[in-house]
Amino acid sequence: FTITSMLFMFTVFVLLVEQTFSTKPAVRYPHMALYWVIVTLSTVGYGDLVPGSEVSRMVLMLLIAIGWLVMSVNLAKIISLRSMKDYGLGGIRFGSNKLHVLVTGTVTFHGLSDFLREWRKMNL
Repeated sequence: FTITSMLFMFTVFVLLVEQTFSTKPAVRYPHMALYWVIVTLSTVGYGDLVPGSEVSRMVLMLLIAIGWLVMSVNLAKIISLRSMKDYGLGGIRFGSNKLHVLVTGTVTFHGLSDFLREWRKMNL
């Protein structure tokens, strides 16, 4: 939810900044702004859209920094979950007190049935 709301918030922000401060705005439509935000946040940066003003460049530098932060935090959570699973320590909770499940590797019938049995015990 956080990433989705951040995407739409920055999409509107980038669209407004580009249309307000750029003489030749690279982004004219919301779907173009969403594409630009996704490419920038994911730190891919194809280079097909270039900021048209200094303010746009500042906003996009902020987006790149946020992309690094979001990706590194989520990657750390995934690695932590994987290592906990490897050591048999069970699940991990993040903020909302809801159990998160990470399924990795090859899923077999026996592994799936063991997981469902344990999950049913936890929810009783």
